[in-house]
Parts: sequence; C-alpha cells; structure tokens
Amino acid sequence: MATLLLLTACGAEGRGDDSSLNVMFISEVPVHYEENFGPYLDEILSDSELDYESIEINVELFPVSHEKLTISIIEREVDIFIVDEGLRHILLDPYGLQPLDPLMERVTVDVDEFIIQDEATGEFHLYAIPLNNDSSLVKDMGLILPTPMIGAITKDSPHTELALYLLQEFYGN
Repeated sequence: MATLLLLTACGAEGRGDDSSLNVMFISEVPVHYEENFGPYLDEILSDSELDYESIEINVELFPVSHEKLTISIIEREVDIFIVDEGLRHILLDPYGLQPLDPLMERVTVDVDEFIIQDEATGEFHLYAIPLNNDSSLVKDMGLILPTPMIGAITKDSPHTELALYLLQEFYGN
C-alpha cells in the first residue's frame, strides 16, 4: 500500500484547476474562524491592483497535524500553506516551495532559518515567512497565537503573484 501511495504521489502532475487559490491553515487557529476569512480576504484584495475576480479563494483550517500536512503536500492542491512553526521541518523543502525573495525587504525579523539552499542551483532563497502575534493577519483576525506560524507558497501554484501579495499582506509592515 505504501508503495502505491508513493508511486501515485510521484506520478502526480499537480494542480489541475487554475480557477481557484487554495489556502490551508494547519495550526492552532480555531476552526470556527474559517468563516471570517472570506470577508477578510475580500477586504485585502479590494485594495490591490491584481486581477483576482475570476479566481475562487478557498480557505481551510485544520488542527496541527504532521499527517495532514504530509498528505496535503503529496496531493499538491494547496497554493499557500500557513502552518504551526513546529511543522516547519516538514514544510520547508526547496523542491516543493516557491522562493519568497521578493518579500525579504519587507520582513523585519530574523528569517535565517527559512533561507535554504536550492540543491539544483546552489542558490539560497527565502522559502517561508514568520507569522506571529505581531503580524497583520493575526491582529486583523483578532487572534492570539500560543505558537507562531509560518507561511509558504507551493511551487505548483498557478497564482504566484496573488499568493505573494496575500502573504505580504498577512505579514504586514
């Protein structure tokens, strides 16, 4: 059975649906906050110059789970992961993540642990940003986190520009 799962995962071509942007939280954010994300994202995006009206944005919240994150990475249907910082060792893989170098200038905290070498090119890139109690996302949603989160964008995302904009707004100034 494990071999079948591995072969299926390796043979997957990734996302087949470019009409949606999927954001997955695997964190200590209470699941009942899920309904608040639609209006929050609409507010953020209404201030942007991005063409997003034709893209459906889906947000799902799950409790902290190594298994859920691993399965979601294998399925390759998520554009943005927001996960509990304790899951960083599973998420941080240059092979599956989009470099976030355009956000480096905005991030004002130490991100050395999220800068990883891409083995294919030998170059170092930022692959995740921290989201703690001082980030705009946490403040705007009225949350208090017991542990920080990190945000990352998958390499397969067809909406990299929109995902970068959202992560930038989630982080704040």
